[in-house]
Amino acid sequence: MESSNHDIHGQMVLNISPNVQFKAGGRFKQKIILSDEEGTLWWHAHSGWQRSTVHGALIVYPKQGTPYPFPKPHREIPIVIAEWWKEDIKKLVDEFGASGGQSRNSDAFTVNGQPGDLYPCSKNGTFNLEVEFGKTYLLRFISAVMNELMFVKIANHNLTVVGIDGSYTKPLTREYIMITPGQSIDCILKTNQKGDQYYYLAARAYSNGTTFDNTTTTAILKYKEKENKNSSSPLFPYLPSYYDTSAAVNFQC
Repeated sequence: MESSNHDIHGQMVLNISPNVQFKAGGRFKQKIILSDEEGTLWWHAHSGWQRSTVHGALIVYPKQGTPYPFPKPHREIPIVIAEWWKEDIKKLVDEFGASGGQSRNSDAFTVNGQPGDLYPCSKNGTFNLEVEFGKTYLLRFISAVMNELMFVKIANHNLTVVGIDGSYTKPLTREYIMITPGQSIDCILKTNQKGDQYYYLAARAYSNGTTFDNTTTTAILKYKEKENKNSSSPLFPYLPSYYDTSAAVNFQC
């Protein structure tokens, strides 16, 4: 096997010699060489569009005895935004490769593997983010989306960006984040809202005018202390529109 290196946006690329063959269900070892990265990276398959199906978080913690450059969070939670197609990915890639045109839009976006309850037949599988009131959480966002830039927001909660692509940043508090394909963003979430209400974490695409998947994926933030007594729907966040370039630019400023 060959050594590892980094792709754009802190993705961990595992370079494997083409003459190495693996059987389904088998295992192999790969040595990963890091330099000064600290925070959230991710690994993924690197053949065609296979990274849309095989991927995961790769977290680099501070050296022993070294604190975070921010208050230590109560809990850390990876949040992977991805895409899902009803058809086999290889067939999809062969199709648009042969035509020379644009790839077919995905059938759903997902949060930690689940499309969310705005899609048919996925209500029972919606990812639930359980939190406690008055705590600080570190949400490690990763975008495994192939092409789309994504707006992400939690209703009634702000997010404070503290790291991007395996490197800490000056804290930046925003009502939403915009994450690009392959990017990782570390965000502090303070749980300071009413516990008897559920809140949506929602993500949808920002588009530059081409065709795109215009659906919205959701997860549900729930406070452990109380149940949603009135059984009302979770509060939905105000997300920028699909074509809101100013919102995309303002997040980065």
